[in-house]
Amino acid sequence: MGASVSPNRRDWEAELEYVLTQTEAVLIKWIPSVQHIDIRDERHKEFYRALAAHHMPLLCHVGPEYSFPEGIRRRELDDFRFLRKPLEYGVRVIAAYCAAPVFPPFEKDEMKELYALMKDANGGGEVRLLADTSALSLSTRVPLIPEVLETFPPEWLLHGSDFPIPIDGWPHLPWVTHSVTPREYIRICRTKNPLDRDVRIKRAHGFADTILENAVYAHRPPMTMRSR
Repeated sequence: MGASVSPNRRDWEAELEYVLTQTEAVLIKWIPSVQHIDIRDERHKEFYRALAAHHMPLLCHVGPEYSFPEGIRRRELDDFRFLRKPLEYGVRVIAAYCAAPVFPPFEKDEMKELYALMKDANGGGEVRLLADTSALSLSTRVPLIPEVLETFPPEWLLHGSDFPIPIDGWPHLPWVTHSVTPREYIRICRTKNPLDRDVRIKRAHGFADTILENAVYAHRPPMTMRSR
């Protein structure tokens, strides 16, 4: 379970304290463009310090956002490079969607740049910046899956579905879409539960089950895992 507390709120301290001490939330989630949050703003430093003190990860949308109008109008706020700021204050950060474009080749692919930032942040074996695999099952992102697998080590990835955004099985055609077999495709299409369907899709494309397990460690200090 996640919570979303904006640092722009006048009462953010009380609201965050409630989330941290009175709920079972395991992360804080932001969509900066939609919530008008400038991650780089120094005024948020106490918010970051509170997250770090409670070992509460920050899941942050990065890359294109088309589900909300503000995601288009304020898209400059969804820049993964801004994640350096909470990292400076010791926050463990999760970059949603691996910063993958929604409509390649019309949008710039910056996954390699995100990997470079992750490599810098995760030096010394402690993983402080992760990426999640939410919405990679979208038909428009299917061509990017091999690049995701090649770019990011599984120890730096967390499984995510982006539910309730639709999780379609039909685009993952056998042989046409990478290594998906006819048997796997049939199982994907017959799976009614969308969350289970997404897991089957990720496995069929070659994602390691490690991505299903890493969330256990994302809330614990420190998290030392193999890096490359």
